[in-house]
Amino acid sequence: MRYKVNGGLKMNINKNTSNEIKKSAHSTYRCQYHIVFAPKYRRKEIYGQLKKDIGEIMVNPKALKKYKPFFKAGLMSFTAYRFNLFMWFFISVLQVACALFLWICIYNQNGSQPIEGFTFKEMIVYLVFINTLTFAFGGSDTMFEINENFKDGTIALQLTKPISYRIKFIFMALGGFVGVVSLLVAPIIVISFTLFAIFGFISLSYLTPVYILLSILGLIFAVLVFDAINFFFGQLCFYTQSAWGLNECKNAVSTFLAGGIIPIAFFPPGLREVAMYLPFASMGSSPVLVLMGKASLNTAIHYVGLALSWWIILEIFNAIIFKRATKRLVVQGG
Repeated sequence: MRYKVNGGLKMNINKNTSNEIKKSAHSTYRCQYHIVFAPKYRRKEIYGQLKKDIGEIMVNPKALKKYKPFFKAGLMSFTAYRFNLFMWFFISVLQVACALFLWICIYNQNGSQPIEGFTFKEMIVYLVFINTLTFAFGGSDTMFEINENFKDGTIALQLTKPISYRIKFIFMALGGFVGVVSLLVAPIIVISFTLFAIFGFISLSYLTPVYILLSILGLIFAVLVFDAINFFFGQLCFYTQSAWGLNECKNAVSTFLAGGIIPIAFFPPGLREVAMYLPFASMGSSPVLVLMGKASLNTAIHYVGLALSWWIILEIFNAIIFKRATKRLVVQGG
């Protein structure tokens, strides 16, 4: 069959009816290929509609209902793979144990005196809480899912759906966080607070309703900041076409600057002050200090406001990068 389209485009389509339906040992199938003709200015029309959708979400919160399935998907991902979840938890416990022995040696050499404002008991509390939060945030698959969408070509379909590609990942990250907190993190924090209070490691007198609210807000914004950073590195896969190296780089930088290896208070002067204002501190050190009661009320409010500010800045930056990255999108597979 031969077709001629306005503009001089010619296409030869050979239709072989005998080969439409094929069979193999365990399946019967028929391949169909869909051809879509896009007008010259179709891209601008799509962006215009996307802008309207975003405006509708900002004005009408009911529009967020269509993202509810993605929240459930993130929630179910942790309940469906419970073995992986408990393996991650086991590894986190081993990390705390190794760090504990290291800090025991350091404080013994120092005569058990406080170091940079941390007593030995406070350091144990910090280790437990920082590793618990790192474990809670570590299950986000945003970066790898973007990379997989890019490799198998499904990102082309994702971008044409009447939903925001970015907001979808936000709801999936929040759902995953709720899942891991419900299963493990919340029980660990409650048990840890109880044991630390019984053995005199911390005092619970600072846990007023305002502090609890600030702690919850800090954790929520920490998840959003973490996912925004994941989304940024996921977009870099458009250029590198690989996620493994980027993920290792991201983990190394974020873990160190978030205070996951040593508290930020132990950083050299200058780097310490800079690190506290970077977005990574919002994912580790800042919410932990609020949980421990080592931050005053005004400081806790400052930490939460800083996390919110960084989330907004990162989302704006991601929107700019995403617009540029999709222009050079090269789909592999399909």
